[in-house]
Amino acid sequence: MERKGRVAFQILHSMSIEETLPTIYAMIEKGTQIYSDSSTIFKNNLSQMGFSHDSVTHYKKKYVRGKVHTNTIEGFWNLVKRSFDGTYHVVSPKYLHSYLAEFAFRYNYRRASQVMFLTILN
Repeated sequence: MERKGRVAFQILHSMSIEETLPTIYAMIEKGTQIYSDSSTIFKNNLSQMGFSHDSVTHYKKKYVRGKVHTNTIEGFWNLVKRSFDGTYHVVSPKYLHSYLAEFAFRYNYRRASQVMFLTILN
């Protein structure tokens, strides 16, 4: 999730270091500033991979430290979860990627100057 920007996603089977770090490396430009929670997956690893990294400590109830926070991505996931509960009710793993692609598209084009369906046709 870019601040004031676009969201991209990748479905992972686990939050293991072996699966998470290569995905981050493939999807995010080297040198990018990354803000995360204090997960041990990110600690030290992102800096060693060429990213600038800072984190907040949610388990200590510290959610914002200056410009360091994860509120933007958490807001996106809250929108997704509310839509799953309110609109779709049940989401099968088989179609999860399709649902998330729809939400990412909607989020990324939320400020588009033309109607979403015209954006799709162009």
